[in-house]
Amino acid sequence: MGALITVPFRGDTLFAIREGETVRVALKPIADRLSLDWGAQLKRAKRDPILAGELVIMTIPSPGGPQSTVTLPLNVLPGWLFGIEASRVKPEARALVLTYQRECHEVLFRHFFVPREAEGVHEADTPDPALDMPTAGTKIQMVAECRRLFGLSAARDMWRDLGLPDMAEPTPQPAQIPPRESLFEKTERLIRQAPNGRIYRAELYRRFDRGVRYAQLDAVLNALIAEGRVMVVDIPRGSRIGRPPVVYQWAADHQQYGRA
Repeated sequence: MGALITVPFRGDTLFAIREGETVRVALKPIADRLSLDWGAQLKRAKRDPILAGELVIMTIPSPGGPQSTVTLPLNVLPGWLFGIEASRVKPEARALVLTYQRECHEVLFRHFFVPREAEGVHEADTPDPALDMPTAGTKIQMVAECRRLFGLSAARDMWRDLGLPDMAEPTPQPAQIPPRESLFEKTERLIRQAPNGRIYRAELYRRFDRGVRYAQLDAVLNALIAEGRVMVVDIPRGSRIGRPPVVYQWAADHQQYGRA
């Protein structure tokens, strides 16, 4: 069994296990950091004939007992990362997805296989110290993430390995308050998550607080329609008297397939 190794990356923590010349990378921490559905990402990897053959559940030794995690070898990690469609993830995570796809493999490779004295680092090429030398706050975040994923025993080992002061147990991170969802984001989410991506206008309006004016919601809907992300669906009136109901349909996915 290999030892759990942590690698700082853009303020995040990458978890890897090295056995001889083979480095395996834990996938779930990456999926969680990118706000991805871990179950869906694991199924995607299992459907791929290359990735499926490389998936291995590794057991990590710790004083509190073995810890298990799903891993991929470093050399095929880009195949899994590039399978993530940045256009389909949450808007606030898209830039981070691209950063992982562009830089994650190189950072891990340099950490494990390129000696520092052989890198030939010049002053102009010197990495940002904030990225290579984590601060005390970043170290505590790394420990908190390790505890969430692998348990208290593994977190205690990391606390000691990072040179943090001796304590009974790692200092827990204060809970972070998630940012408030905007009117635009909530409208998009409600339509997108509705059954078959369709929702009646009256039902959509009922999902908002009384503080939201209809004029504001209409402006958001018109913007989504103008961008081609939402379309209005005609529902046959049948024998009803009066105007037919207005139904909004999520259309972004259909347009994306049409361009491919």
